Amino acid sequence: KDIIKVMPLPRADIICREEYKKKNSKEIYEKYPFLKSSSKKIILYAPTFRKDGSEIKLIKDMSESADPNKYHLVIKPHPLTPKVDCPDGVIMDESFSSIKWLSVCDGVVTDYSAFIIEAALSGCALYRFVPDLDEYDTRRGFFIDVEKEFPGYAYKDAAMVFDAVENDKCDMSKVKEFAESYVEYFGHATADIAGFVSKLL
Repeated sequence: KDIIKVMPLPRADIICREEYKKKNSKEIYEKYPFLKSSSKKIILYAPTFRKDGSEIKLIKDMSESADPNKYHLVIKPHPLTPKVDCPDGVIMDESFSSIKWLSVCDGVVTDYSAFIIEAALSGCALYRFVPDLDEYDTRRGFFIDVEKEFPGYAYKDAAMVFDAVENDKCDMSKVKEFAESYVEYFGHATADIAGFVSKLL
């Protein structure tokens, strides 16, 4: 442990620094101009990859439960997830990373992904859609107690997720506390890492 240096990844700059947020937003709005002029909430859904492909059903459940009159649902599946046909109005994006979408979204829905740490760092409202929690825990397991550590309520029904979104059922103070417990960010992660490596060389 005495030779391990813990530092935030360079992506922390992309998530937190205003110049990157503006650049990301500009690129996304150029491709999806209707998002900028809309009053609907932009909700990003980023499910964990499952080897049995069961996340396909979860993607369908989420896309069918999202009210297109209230939300722009953006789905960012794992690159290995097969293509899923979704209802009109749902954005199955292949152009931008989940990290970039954090610059424009109002809320993030995920499950067991480490992406929850990056989403929390961005200050987005967090919601967890975990209908297969018990099965996933038995089959894969976790290296932390997710129910104790992760902020936000866990929902096993997609409709309940959107009810939570609509009623702002997210304690942002817990999201902030969670982010700070995993990432100590000083505003210049890339420069810090580059400087550290440079000194070693």
